[in-house]
Amino acid sequence: MRTQRIVRRTAAARKSTPQRGQTAESSAAMVVLTGRNVIAKFVRKHRDAQGGLAEWTRAVERADWGSIDDVRRLYPATDGGVRTNRGKLVTVFNVKGNEYRLIADIVYPARIVTVLELMSHADYSKNLWKNRSYP
Repeated sequence: MRTQRIVRRTAAARKSTPQRGQTAESSAAMVVLTGRNVIAKFVRKHRDAQGGLAEWTRAVERADWGSIDDVRRLYPATDGGVRTNRGKLVTVFNVKGNEYRLIADIVYPARIVTVLELMSHADYSKNLWKNRSYP
């Protein structure tokens, strides 16, 4: 019981404390993250990415991104507005330094981030992912 209270208090403190790239006012507005199944599947195969993806997930859930400029304040190496061969604009994040790529669809007005795909940097560089149909 005591452990549960401590965990709840710690979780509540994390939610209310502004994170890097946030102000006290922006910490209340949070992003909705979808596509967790993509992350879970990737982590089962690439265990070394788990820590970086967990950190990325926490940061996204607390973010208040209204534009790619807001994203780059937290993740300067992010490529925003990358167009697939099918015309979809996606945002590409580096995960675990430069080892993996996370491809996401960000709907800024609705504050929704959808993880579309994760891959190694080598697979990303082949550009085969650009031919896929993403929702």
